[in-house]
Amino acid sequence: MEALHDDTCKRIGLHGMGGVGKTTLVKEIYKKAKELNIFNNIVMTTVSRTPEIRIIQGEIAGFLNLKLDEESNTARAIRICLRIKSLEKILIIMDDVWTDINLEVIGIPSCDDHKGCKMLLATRSEHVCNLMRCQRKIPLNLLLEKESLALMRKITGVVDDCQPLNDVVLKVVEECKCLPIAIITVGKALIGKSLDEWNVTMHQLRRSRLVDIEGVEEEKNAYVGLKWSYDQLKRKTKLCFLLCSLFPKDYNIPIEELTRYAMGLEEYKDFHLLEDTRSQVRATINSLKDSSLLLKGIGKGYVKMHDMVRDVGLWIASKGENEFKLIACTHLDKNISFEGVTQ
Repeated sequence: MEALHDDTCKRIGLHGMGGVGKTTLVKEIYKKAKELNIFNNIVMTTVSRTPEIRIIQGEIAGFLNLKLDEESNTARAIRICLRIKSLEKILIIMDDVWTDINLEVIGIPSCDDHKGCKMLLATRSEHVCNLMRCQRKIPLNLLLEKESLALMRKITGVVDDCQPLNDVVLKVVEECKCLPIAIITVGKALIGKSLDEWNVTMHQLRRSRLVDIEGVEEEKNAYVGLKWSYDQLKRKTKLCFLLCSLFPKDYNIPIEELTRYAMGLEEYKDFHLLEDTRSQVRATINSLKDSSLLLKGIGKGYVKMHDMVRDVGLWIASKGENEFKLIACTHLDKNISFEGVTQ
């Protein structure tokens, strides 16, 4: 927040590994900045590894209450740029930035063109902060052991009055490698569990090996906590999770589209009506959201998946026993029957 108040600092870079909490933090910054009324307007958009200029422009325009009727991206960029320049002070938050971005193509003016325009970007790489010429670079590191333990206790409700349980809670936290997203997903699965169940979990995490996920070192492997959370799911919920992981990175997944894909799975053959399948998929999605394996999407009827969770899903889906085909179903009547249809 200090950097946001500094008028001489126009670009701020927040960097840290996947799952460390960058998106959560920028969302909190967005809320806090609105409460403090520091800016005339605040814009937030997700860039992703393969930026879609038109989508980014649309997200920015939505925050600016700007209707873009232009066909070309260039014309849309000009409209966005003019609107931004008309605001005395504006904060533009760009999440999930993977490389240097041509801001002019999007419609974001340079710092020299608009002194009141400040940018906050979140990325996994400090190098990206350098490429984007950030004047202030803020690292977001893994939690300290004490912070990790406090987070696990908060999620599970475990109190500090049973030494044997305290010892195994600490060991589970260590296996989550102090990564918030791993602690959260594992913790939610352990709410109300006994000491024996905590011990079983700890040993399962220690035995788990996901070292063939690209870029993950065995001794630093926080993915094992996410894989363990997946293993605790029921069969139908697992398949729904894997379906979600097949959508593109940072995709705003329509629940209706997910429902139609689910119809092609053997596990949903007992649901002969589209409306029955919808109800089952919604219940499954709620279960995944409760486990923090799915996130609330943009708009009603949508969900999203954290990129680190998606990596684990794709790794699992790549294994032979999890291979399945998707059957896209469109324009179906809600009472259509699927009796007799096979996968």
